[in-house]
Amino acid sequence: MWFYKRKETRIHPKTDEPVIVELVGKDFNGQMIYAKDISVGGICVATPSYFRGCDIDEEIEMNIQLPGEKAFRVLAIIRHTELDDSYFGAVFIEMDKESKAKLAQYIAKMGSYEE
Repeated sequence: MWFYKRKETRIHPKTDEPVIVELVGKDFNGQMIYAKDISVGGICVATPSYFRGCDIDEEIEMNIQLPGEKAFRVLAIIRHTELDDSYFGAVFIEMDKESKAKLAQYIAKMGSYEE
């Protein structure tokens, strides 16, 4: 078993101010799901059931909406799934500079919050 040490601060969004995620692609129906945690480098999202196409090392497009902000698009690679398939974690591989700056600002603001 290997362990990955994260480079970035990871936060858990407030339940009353969720980070909303829309998975984009042929296997997804535009259903809105929620981030379990997020960092500048990646995200873990809660899924109501296993999504076809959410396999390890698969690329996936997402629209991510931070509280009070417009959604932005990212490209990510799925790195892990939970045993019951209710969560998956992904590493961001493509995000524009403005979106990355907004995400970093949100994380800095929320960094001391613990649910």
